[in-house]
Amino acid sequence: MPTLHLAHQGSKLSLRTGRLLAIGPDGEVLGHAPARKIRRVVVHGNVGLTTPALTFLLKQGASVTYLSTTGRFYGMAAALPFPDPMRLIRQFEIGKTATGLVLAKSFVRAKLASQVEYLRRQGAATDRLESMKDLGRRLERARELNKVRGIEGMASRLYFETVASLHPNLGFEKRLRRPPRDAVNAALSYGYAMLLGLVTTSLMQAGLHPEIGILHATGRRRPALALDLMEEFRVAVVDVPVFSGFLRGQLDARQATLSSKGVLLGDALKKTLIESIEKRLSSPSPLAGKRYRDLIFEQGERLAASIVHGRPYRSFYLRRG
Repeated sequence: MPTLHLAHQGSKLSLRTGRLLAIGPDGEVLGHAPARKIRRVVVHGNVGLTTPALTFLLKQGASVTYLSTTGRFYGMAAALPFPDPMRLIRQFEIGKTATGLVLAKSFVRAKLASQVEYLRRQGAATDRLESMKDLGRRLERARELNKVRGIEGMASRLYFETVASLHPNLGFEKRLRRPPRDAVNAALSYGYAMLLGLVTTSLMQAGLHPEIGILHATGRRRPALALDLMEEFRVAVVDVPVFSGFLRGQLDARQATLSSKGVLLGDALKKTLIESIEKRLSSPSPLAGKRYRDLIFEQGERLAASIVHGRPYRSFYLRRG
């Protein structure tokens, strides 16, 4: 799935003789690509699309994801069909059933397993790993959705605090989102927004409504089901390249600035981050060498089969290796 990122503020995407052109504020051509090869466009902030360009993309089944300059997921434009009404009914119903609880626990179990595996690879102390595993055991005993959500929150706090303790030079103490107080938190939020857009596309392509959640509560027009499925890929797709990028100096915290909205990523840092996550999405996962991008779409189809047809659901998580 060739993806085109548009991040030059004030520019616009135009269609000319079969090519998509990024045109700068002064009329200069910033870049171009064959229009028929693009299947996904990500718009970062104040970037426009001409009507011919947007129409062409929608006609060929491409999606356009809109993110703010701070990495907030705004929404999408896509020529995907509306979900089948019976699927919508099934989605609304399943959250109230035992199957819904099983699925919610699957999302959290997968995320927790990936977090434990990442911490193990980073050399975390045994007591920290055991604390995480104990939360996993509590998850298996949970019989209420609110308990599952509470365990997920506790695991995430312990995970990020452990990462910070393992790497005191990272410039990161704990997960802070609104607003982010350091470059690492800002990069994590931006990466998660990119991932959310891709997961939302996978669910829409699978015929599911991304706003009808199971683990995350439905409401306030947020893509709750996409947030559910996204839990499986946070560590592998975003955390790994973000943490390793800062630790290795590929991502430079000095290219971030402090504003009234918290820490903002500079253009150079944002460009490197986008490239890092796209590279990760295109790299083979531990599962039979499949790319992470392809796995996300496979998981969307797998989740649809579970919700609609009651088939067993197998979640994705980082394996020991």
